[in-house]
Amino acid sequence: MTGCAKGFISRAKQQNPDIRTTHCFLHREALAAKTLPKELSDVLDRAVDIVNFIKARPLKSRLFSILCEEMGAEHQSLLLHTAVRWLSRGKVLGRLCELREELRVFLTEEKSAYAELLADEQWCLKLAYLADIFKHLNELNIKMQGKEENLLSSSDKLRGFRSKLTLWRSFVGQGRLDMFPLCNVHVNSSTLSDLITQHLKSLDERFNHYFPSESYAQFDWVRDPWSSSALESAKDWPLPTQEQLMEIREDRTLKMRFGDMELDRFWISVKKEYPVASSSAVAILLPFSTTYLCELSFSSLTYIKNKYRERLRTVDQELRVCLSSIPARIGRLCASHQAHFRQTCRLIRSTSDLPVLTSEGDIMFGALFSLHDTVLEYPPSFTAEPHSTQCFGFNFRTFRWMQTMVFAIEEINRDKILLANLTLGYQIYDSCSTPFHALRTALALMNGNEEGTGKPECRGRVPVVIGDGGSTLSLVVAHFLGVLHVPQVSYFSSCACLSNKLEFPAFLRTMPSDLFQVDALAQLVQHFGWSWLGTFAGDDAYGRGGAQLFNDEVTKLGACIAFYEIIPKNHDQTEMSRIVKRIPESGTRVVLVFALEQDARALFWEALRQNLTGIQWLASEAWITAAVLSTPEFHSILQGSMGFAIRRADIPGLQPFLLRLHPSKYPQDPFVLQFWQEMFKCSLGTVNKSSSIRPPCNGSEVLANTGNIYSDVSQLRISYNVYKAVYAIAHALDSMLHCEPGNGPFAGGLCPNSSSIQPWQLLHYLKHIHFTNDFGEETKFDGNGDPVAMYDLINWQLIGNGEVWYATVGRFDETMQPKLVIEEKNIIWNGNQRQVPISVCSTSCPPGTRKSTRPNYPLCCFVCIVCAAGEFSNQTDALECEKCLPEFWSNTRRDTCIPKLVEFLSYNDTMGITLLAVALLGSCFTLAVALIFALKRHTPLVRANNSELSFLILSSLWLCFLCALAFIGQPTSWSCGLRHSVFGIAFSLCLSCILGKTMVVLMAFRATLPGTNVMKWFGPLQQRSIIFLCTTVQVVICCTWLSLAPPVPRKLMTRETAQIILLCDVGSPLAFSLVLGYIGLLAAVCFLLAFFARKLPDNFNEAKFITFSMLIFCAVWIAFVPAYVSSPGKYTVAVEIFAILASSYGLLLCIFTPKCYIILLKPEKNTKRYLMSKSNSERKY
Repeated sequence: MTGCAKGFISRAKQQNPDIRTTHCFLHREALAAKTLPKELSDVLDRAVDIVNFIKARPLKSRLFSILCEEMGAEHQSLLLHTAVRWLSRGKVLGRLCELREELRVFLTEEKSAYAELLADEQWCLKLAYLADIFKHLNELNIKMQGKEENLLSSSDKLRGFRSKLTLWRSFVGQGRLDMFPLCNVHVNSSTLSDLITQHLKSLDERFNHYFPSESYAQFDWVRDPWSSSALESAKDWPLPTQEQLMEIREDRTLKMRFGDMELDRFWISVKKEYPVASSSAVAILLPFSTTYLCELSFSSLTYIKNKYRERLRTVDQELRVCLSSIPARIGRLCASHQAHFRQTCRLIRSTSDLPVLTSEGDIMFGALFSLHDTVLEYPPSFTAEPHSTQCFGFNFRTFRWMQTMVFAIEEINRDKILLANLTLGYQIYDSCSTPFHALRTALALMNGNEEGTGKPECRGRVPVVIGDGGSTLSLVVAHFLGVLHVPQVSYFSSCACLSNKLEFPAFLRTMPSDLFQVDALAQLVQHFGWSWLGTFAGDDAYGRGGAQLFNDEVTKLGACIAFYEIIPKNHDQTEMSRIVKRIPESGTRVVLVFALEQDARALFWEALRQNLTGIQWLASEAWITAAVLSTPEFHSILQGSMGFAIRRADIPGLQPFLLRLHPSKYPQDPFVLQFWQEMFKCSLGTVNKSSSIRPPCNGSEVLANTGNIYSDVSQLRISYNVYKAVYAIAHALDSMLHCEPGNGPFAGGLCPNSSSIQPWQLLHYLKHIHFTNDFGEETKFDGNGDPVAMYDLINWQLIGNGEVWYATVGRFDETMQPKLVIEEKNIIWNGNQRQVPISVCSTSCPPGTRKSTRPNYPLCCFVCIVCAAGEFSNQTDALECEKCLPEFWSNTRRDTCIPKLVEFLSYNDTMGITLLAVALLGSCFTLAVALIFALKRHTPLVRANNSELSFLILSSLWLCFLCALAFIGQPTSWSCGLRHSVFGIAFSLCLSCILGKTMVVLMAFRATLPGTNVMKWFGPLQQRSIIFLCTTVQVVICCTWLSLAPPVPRKLMTRETAQIILLCDVGSPLAFSLVLGYIGLLAAVCFLLAFFARKLPDNFNEAKFITFSMLIFCAVWIAFVPAYVSSPGKYTVAVEIFAILASSYGLLLCIFTPKCYIILLKPEKNTKRYLMSKSNSERKY
């Protein structure tokens, strides 16, 4: 419907550029409803799979129908869903919900995994919601169908549906699902509220995307001229429309009629009184909002053209009758049809009125050249003979091409070898750059009979046609000539679509296809690293086709298109201004213009008007060497432009041949007369009416004195293509004439009849020609009728006299490797710069960062995000950051990985030094206490406290302080085993001694009855045995631990941190737990015994100090467990050292500080009398 060459919209806009177009509302509504959350999309897919599982197999379908009938179901079959049937989803899902139980039973019998889905309440709940929402969407779809629908009524219904979406979301938020009946019957329907709300919100956003709210607000005055918003909505409309709208608002009679009439009929009825407002309103109401009528016509065709009417060729009238709501007047139609057969047909307009340049010869060449740029056409009235066509805007460049063809033919006629016995003639028409006129001139070439000849044969004298120039014109002509198998050789048509031999079997060209030009342009873009480009295309087959190919090709190479705009053929000022403004808005610095020179010129005029500079223009071959654009006014913006042009050649003798023209020499040549008048701006009085306003030509005009593109032979590129086309046909004819009977290319070795050249025979020879011309270039056609693609890379450079020099700075040859060669040092860019312009949406991301796309922007538009810690990127424009290996960490620049720092509690750390000092201080205190006790070992206090056990306790405490040193420093195998075993044994020895002392004290005071012999079991030997046994248990545990699963050094490496934690792995968590648990058991027993002995006589009551020390000990180790588990890295070791030192200090201070106090500071209390006294009075001296 919207194709670049044959699309309906393109054709319609050619006839009326102001035509209003819109995308089908039904299609947009289907697109908006298509997107689903993944959860719902999966449910829909599985539902379709279930339906296909049954419907795709006739046997299963029949068995399911039988089951439904037996179970008394309302329906006996499922419905099929296809993506092209937009209304099928709701019906399919609704039927699936209604037959849920029957499906579950059937799928269970079939042992299908789908049965589990139907037993899943949540899955069925989602299925029910989908059925409900698609039912509502189907209702909206149906409402927008119909013959009377227009843009306004459809947009109103859409706004109503969006309002309902908002209401439904509020209901769902309240836990109400009344609008979804199938979903509402489920008990747990409220569990789906969040998903439903999310989908409804997404659906509303999609509708807002495809149907913007403000799109039709400007038409409120059409809906109701008397509404409060009517004048506001019409403020941007032309003044006459607003004036008549005000008059309508004051017309009370009209307001009364407004409510009784349909909107379109109302505006049609006021056309006579208010023509401007009526025309504007009808133009809005006239376009169809949907493709309903189109689809209805397709359906109608199945009834109109069936197997009984298969020979029916034209169905226009039948379709019109079928789709119209007006009843047909059968009687009048029959009478008109009968009268038609009584009329006689005659040719009301022949092609003899077309200007033509003819030169007779044995073989005639037909040719089409667009000598004029525009044509004035009158709309047909169908009641009178059509007006003759008038062409305007004489094109000197094209006229040179035509003269080059005449030159080549005359040169061949003088050749003594090539076609020596034949004379070539020509018949040249002006196609006036218009498809209709091109087709008419092609018809003139093929129409050998004029009115009244009476000959039944309808074939002209021309076996081959050269032309036309533009791709759009060649498309029309090639369709026509292809039917007649008449070869057509174009010299300037480059559209890739013309390479399709199924559509254009007789088309060949000496101009390379745009596929090759686009390939060259894409490689140019890739070479200079441009990734953000703008594209302008002419509104024709050449521009649209080439620009679309370019966009697709550069996108494959990783570049992005900033904008893609079409240059309107009518060069409307408003539209031209809009599309040129896209350039600064997009921020791109490189823009491709793929258009004919006329369209490119209009674009650059607008760029000049907007003072747009600093843009590097890329040109298509259609205008890169166009002299009309190299004039001084365009130098400021086009200097430095670059593009590919076909190879040029210097044709000897052409310039004198061009300068030979004079009206007196060629009075019968209609084109020479026009050329002369346009060249010298004078009148010969014989061509057209417009020449009468010019002064008459006086005969002193000299063509050689003019500096015009016609006589400029420095850039013979298209002219060279014309030259090659003539010689290609001549060589094909020469091969035909030299065919040897029996060795011919046709059936049975036949050769063509040289006296009657058949076009299809000449076409065969043209396809197989292969020769090298006088310029050393091979001429041949490939299977698509295309020549070998060779281009020059042209750079526009200003020379000293201010003129443009088309500097060749590279080449492209599809037969060479590499195809593209560029001489960068010779390029001058826009603004007379030597530096290559940069055109990117976002600058490159340096190493250490990654690219992240920007929302709602192409891939070329991105932001650079610094790699996360532990990740790196060492290249520019990295898509992802790579993770460092576990032993490495990213540096500050995030562009490489460096070894991680190994962390452990060392002697150089502040914490390590502190703990070391505390441990050494504790060991010194212990030695000091031991020294005091050794010096005072004969005193009563020391002797009364069992000096042997005291020294043993002090020795174990000294080991406890020293074992903390094993926890500091780099873990090794021996230090890991030593630290835990020494720690466990030392504390066990200490607690065993305290336990033995506490037991002896407790039993000494409990065994007070006469004759009790308990104390004999708690003598010195028994105490040593208790200490030895309790310590031995810990020694056994530690030895078993060290032998079976000893602690070993381990590196703790996580990807989230920049350090490697070097620690000791306990090896066996069970053994470690047993060591700590056994120490805890000894501490608990000591605490209980000391607690029981706390009220013994004060003089011998050491138990209360032991109680307090055990309380501190237990508190420390109970707090140790959670602190140890939660501490990271080296702090785990620090916590363990702290627990050892804290508990050791607690034992040392609580047990031995009171004794040292008495020994050193209260020696009067260190007497036997004091210790044996029973009351406070006896202790006083």
